[in-house]
Amino acid sequence: MFLATTSIGCLIFSRSKSIQSTHVNQISLWAISAALGIAAISIFSTQHSGARLSPPASVPSANSSIPPLVSSAPLASPAMSVSESGTIYSHGTATIRGTWNFDLDNGVEVIDLKNADFWWEQKTISERSIVPTSGSEMAVIGTQDFDSITLSMLKRLVYSNAAICADDNHANNIPTGTVVAYRTRLGKYGKFLVNSYGYNINISWITYNI
Repeated sequence: MFLATTSIGCLIFSRSKSIQSTHVNQISLWAISAALGIAAISIFSTQHSGARLSPPASVPSANSSIPPLVSSAPLASPAMSVSESGTIYSHGTATIRGTWNFDLDNGVEVIDLKNADFWWEQKTISERSIVPTSGSEMAVIGTQDFDSITLSMLKRLVYSNAAICADDNHANNIPTGTVVAYRTRLGKYGKFLVNSYGYNINISWITYNI
């Protein structure tokens, strides 16, 4: 812009010399050229002085790679987590098949009684029972809100290693919706909820790390 404006001033000055009829004062023409040159310098200085603008932050395009969300760990895991009622050692949902044993510490079916906390005994087609094994003990709480039962409540219960009647009749002590408290063979307190009752039983359990 400086060069363009200066050229205009010079052109005006050159043209004025050839046009005598205008009677424009030569000194005035020099003043006009100088003023235009100063104006050009001022504009140039304004545009190139001061802080430079930072380039805009890059915006990811629609094809940009977005890191996937990290999936949560499986529920049936002995990795500890914290709940409002205590530190959780394991929790999850499992189906225990008829005549099988279950480990409430690790949340898995097992073959050996020494590694189990209870045996899902099937005496006949209708006579069944939950049998605590390997030093574990249980207490039937009944139909109560599962989440409302805290670790401190579990510690105050009276436990027994006696078999719990689960016959497929009116004598059944663990129908669907029943909550059972326990103390595992490792001395950890916990609770399980009977989600469905039958030859195979489905439960949701929480074992605390204490």
